[in-house]
Amino acid sequence: MPTTVEIFSDMDMTLFAHRLRTIRQERQLTQTQVAFRADINLGNYNDLERGKRPGLRATTLYRLCQVLGISSDELLGLREPGIEEGTALRDIIREELARHEE
Repeated sequence: MPTTVEIFSDMDMTLFAHRLRTIRQERQLTQTQVAFRADINLGNYNDLERGKRPGLRATTLYRLCQVLGISSDELLGLREPGIEEGTALRDIIREELARHEE
């Protein structure tokens, strides 16, 4: 049985859970639909949306992104939708802050 690669702390899982739920609802999908399409046990998926899982496998993250039609960066909150791939959100924020300091 594969082990869970814990790529989030508990605090990060809460943020991930919120983003997962929000994006699923925006797509007008049920938990059952996402879990089935991503080949995830419904109870485990429910736990992910409630932030009750201690970590997440990379393969699960990949499947969720495929079902929701978004990048892992978007789901993890590392990149907002519409920002060119490879552009770090923190770089954009730094540029905006520097512009306002001038």
